[in-house]
Order: sequence, then C-alpha cells, then structure tokens
Amino acid sequence: MPSLNGRKIDAMWRKFGGGPRDAQCRDCEHCVKYSPTDRHYWKCELYGVTGGESTDWRLYWPACGMYNREPVEDVPVIEQLKHLPRAWVTRQEIEGQMTMEEAINGATE
Repeated sequence: MPSLNGRKIDAMWRKFGGGPRDAQCRDCEHCVKYSPTDRHYWKCELYGVTGGESTDWRLYWPACGMYNREPVEDVPVIEQLKHLPRAWVTRQEIEGQMTMEEAINGATE
C-alpha cells in the first residue's frame, strides 16, 4: 500500500482497502461538511466526527474501499485506532528494524 500522506487516510486504506481508480473522498457520500460555527470543515463519517482537527478530512485524498458503500460497523475507525498498537496506526515496521524495547534491553546488557 502506498503512503497516502496522512495517518487518517492510511488507516482507512489499511482497514477497507483502496477505492475505485481516480475516486477522491470529495465524491463519497461519507464525506460531510461540519459547520459548528461560521467556518466549515470536512469530515469522514466512517472515520469519526469530532469538534477537533483530529478528524478533519482532505477532499483530495484517494477514496478508500468504503467509497459510497453502506457502513458495515457502528464504531468509528478513530475509536478502533485507540485500541491498536501505535505502530499499526502510524506505519508498518521495516523488516529487521530494532524495536525500542530491543534497543533499551540491548543497552543495559
């Protein structure tokens, strides 16, 4: 999977796969305008909607596999990510890369 320029969209692609070729989030029914004040922000309903920037969405991101499909889960992806190891959320581990635990234990021996 290519790096898609953001932890949020990367998580959506890891969970649901890629969407149709050349489809963008802007054209998906799950991409909604959130207007708590006179300003508006774009959010993905499947990822989760909060009042903060942690769920702000980019319209130009390539659509995930849930592009205009019915939701299969009631729990937003952002809530599911809270219960996963951070390495899964941010990046895949590089083969042969030392973990922090290995580095700490190796330094004390």
